[in-house]
Amino acid sequence: MRITHSELAKHVERLNESLQECSLFSPVLLNERTIVFPLKEKRNHYLVISLNNNDPLLYEIEDSHFYKSFENKRLFILKSILGDTTIEKISLDEIDKKITINLYKGASEDFKDIKLVFEMYPHRPNMYVDDFSFFEYEEKQKGETLDYQDGVNLTDEIIQNHYIDELKIRKREKYANFITYINSKSRTAKRKINAINEDIKKAEDSLVLKDVADYIFMCELDSKKHYKEIEYLDKKYPLDESVSLMDNAQNLYKKYRKAKTAIEVSNANIERAKKELEIYESLKSRFDNALTEKECDSVVQDSGLIKKKRETKETTFNQPYKINLNGTIIYFGRNASQNDYLSFVMKLNRDYFWFHLKDKPGSHIVVCNTKPTDKELNFASEIALIASKESAGIVQYTKKKNVRRGHKLGEALLKNYSIIKVNNVSKEAKELFEKATRA
Repeated sequence: MRITHSELAKHVERLNESLQECSLFSPVLLNERTIVFPLKEKRNHYLVISLNNNDPLLYEIEDSHFYKSFENKRLFILKSILGDTTIEKISLDEIDKKITINLYKGASEDFKDIKLVFEMYPHRPNMYVDDFSFFEYEEKQKGETLDYQDGVNLTDEIIQNHYIDELKIRKREKYANFITYINSKSRTAKRKINAINEDIKKAEDSLVLKDVADYIFMCELDSKKHYKEIEYLDKKYPLDESVSLMDNAQNLYKKYRKAKTAIEVSNANIERAKKELEIYESLKSRFDNALTEKECDSVVQDSGLIKKKRETKETTFNQPYKINLNGTIIYFGRNASQNDYLSFVMKLNRDYFWFHLKDKPGSHIVVCNTKPTDKELNFASEIALIASKESAGIVQYTKKKNVRRGHKLGEALLKNYSIIKVNNVSKEAKELFEKATRA
């Protein structure tokens, strides 16, 4: 898609008017070459930076769906630089297709200036911010005038179609294994059907051998004489000269019966292969017509390529304990099963605070408060020690959303955390711990 420099200038001016003073959430990698920034002030609106080789473009789009980000090292660096920033100005270079987005981060008295440069050079688009380059090319692209006379007008329809194409790329990349798997299975089924049809065709050619054998018995030939071949309906059929004519006739009957059985077996096999192909073609059709990633995931699960996650239900074995501290509920687990259910299955606010002994196995604790007081923080740390059968130590805590499930039951991995050092456990904590009830 070719865009004149003058048309791009109008587009950037419109973006600048629409997005000035808009704050950006942490970036999402829509596909391997497209970065999307959710806009804080505009619900369901996104700033899209497409580094697509053929059609690099910057635009604002509205989409009610939220897409889980692809993860890579470049995005991690980008998040640390551009997360929670505000757009000050968007401008276009006077000659080149180079768009600059001036951003700032922090409060007005100590904000940090950040300059994001988006180069829309054909086949080598790139994005720079600070010392970070999204793509590392062997040789940096030099500026060039790109004022094509046959450029297109950037209408809302063209922008919408561009975004739809980016989502199609995302679908191909995210479900690449499934697409390869289903296409491979379909090709295998088709090859199997073709091979069976060839076998049936060969077997059908042998059905005439019964008529040849009947002819041998009906015609007046010397039954004791050895024949090299016999002619039937203007076609010659080879015989075994080492045996008699009657024995040859019996052999022809055997070949006929074998061919007839082969056709029956092949017809049954071809029906199974057709049903198999029908299943894969149906899965492919459902996947191609799926409108959401939830629908795509359902198709992939139905294919058997991935196993559907089994829902963990609350039982008397994994039900955690709870303490009521002046109206604030504090949950804790006493074994791996209870810990796992409390941290990863139980429906709790992800901004609640989570506690655990540092560098030691022990109880998982959740304080049902998004802004716990110092007393609640210290009390939860004491419960973490008591439930883990410790009287003093260091307790780590973080928000529940920063906790990830490990490989073993009850194992937790933390994204970041703070620590509290507890020298001794209070009498109040011990008493409330003893009075704890099942959740």
